[in-house]
Amino acid sequence: MSKPDRVTVTIHGQEFHLQADSKEKAILLRVADLVSKKMGQLSQSSSVAIHRVAIMAAFHFAYELSFLQQKHPGRSKQAGKAIENKLEELIEDIEKALQE
Repeated sequence: MSKPDRVTVTIHGQEFHLQADSKEKAILLRVADLVSKKMGQLSQSSSVAIHRVAIMAAFHFAYELSFLQQKHPGRSKQAGKAIENKLEELIEDIEKALQE
């Protein structure tokens, strides 16, 4: 198994350093862009603290995921567990990056 690459993503003007396999790099960059855009939209519509904007963005994406799981129930059990596991891994990576 190859060693993960270090990937720098920018979310809402802040850089985060993550590790990802080369095949996941493009996905991480795309997701970071989606999160950054959503945080930008949310912060323009209100003057709340950045951590509240991040929570609202996380809630938005969790809602979308939940909606898709309900819309496609046959696929959601297997895919849902895989998505949950991947999200937990990404959260761990983000927490590590925040400690740097």
